[in-house]
Amino acid sequence: MRSVAIAVFVAVLTACGPGQEETPAQELDTRPAPLITPVEDQISVHMPSPAGSPLPYGEYIPPGYNTSTETYPVVIHLNGIGELGVAQNPTALYEVVTRNGALRNIRHSTTWKTYYGQKKALIFAGDHRLQHRRPG
Repeated sequence: MRSVAIAVFVAVLTACGPGQEETPAQELDTRPAPLITPVEDQISVHMPSPAGSPLPYGEYIPPGYNTSTETYPVVIHLNGIGELGVAQNPTALYEVVTRNGALRNIRHSTTWKTYYGQKKALIFAGDHRLQHRRPG
C-alpha cells in the first residue's frame, strides 16, 4: 500500500512540477520512455520491465481514447490487504487485477463495460507485492 501511495504522490508532484522554462530537459539525467499505444475497450495487463512499468498493473482504456483530444477521468483501484497478489505471468496478473473493483465489473458485465466506455473513464488497478515485517 505504501508503494501505491508513493506512486500517486509522485504522479501528483509530476503534474504540478516546474514548467519548461525552469528546467531544460538537457540538464536532467533522463531517457525517453518507450511509447505504448493503449489497447482500447478491453482490459490489458502490464508486467514490470526495465524499460516500462516498475509495478504490474491492469488497465481499461475506453473506446476512442487513442484518437481523442479530450481529457478523461481516471479511476485508480487501490488494493486492500486481502487483494494482494503475486502474479508471475500476464494470465495470473489478469486474474488478480480483475478480482475486485471496476475491472471486475468490466470483465463480468457488458453493462458495466458500456457504462465506463460512455463515461470515458480510464481504469487502473495494480498487483502490489508488499512484504510486512515485524520489528525486532
